[in-house]
Amino acid sequence: KRTEDTSKSNQQIIDSTCYFCPECEQESTNPITPHTFMVMNIQQQIEEVLRSTHQNDLDLSPQTSTESTTSLIDIHNRDVYKNIVHSLRNENHKFFISLTCNIDGTAVYTSNEQRMWTFIACLNELKRSIRFNIEKMIGTNFAIRRKKPSRLIMQQMLNPIVTRLKLLQKPCLYRLPNGFYQMLRVYLIGISNDKPANSIVQNQPEPNALFGCAKCEIAG
Repeated sequence: KRTEDTSKSNQQIIDSTCYFCPECEQESTNPITPHTFMVMNIQQQIEEVLRSTHQNDLDLSPQTSTESTTSLIDIHNRDVYKNIVHSLRNENHKFFISLTCNIDGTAVYTSNEQRMWTFIACLNELKRSIRFNIEKMIGTNFAIRRKKPSRLIMQQMLNPIVTRLKLLQKPCLYRLPNGFYQMLRVYLIGISNDKPANSIVQNQPEPNALFGCAKCEIAG
């Protein structure tokens, strides 16, 4: 029975699985391909992280604070975070959870060409001492393939993430660590990648290529 419950839980966490043809780089219905892409249930994972977090380790107070500071203490002191707080000032449901995402690829085995690309995120409202703990991370998507994804495939992998993140910006009821329920929105406010991953995500040339700098949009 425990195995069945675990299987059902995994099925709920994985929203959908896509396959991409290595030749035409289009979505395929054939599961026997070098490129498998799994879309995860982000909302369910956020609920589980909140449920397993101590009430003292979640801080939503900066969203109602009227204090202004020029010092950088945490991500809520940055302009992007402040702009969201300001935009929700007159809304009925003004509380939110913010995410910082990382996209990167790594070899599954040292002697194998198989690579896994992970799309993971952390909740910025958690205390920094536990924010980056593995059990607190949110897996948004996972991809397995034999080589680095092309820019075309990467854009196709990003599409379902964007769709789900837009839906999460609408207020939804979450159970907080203190046992109370709160209507929360979810916003992705930042992405932290290395330069090779950034070039694929932003559909830019490689960082060591000609005009590889993302700010250099014209020759010269």
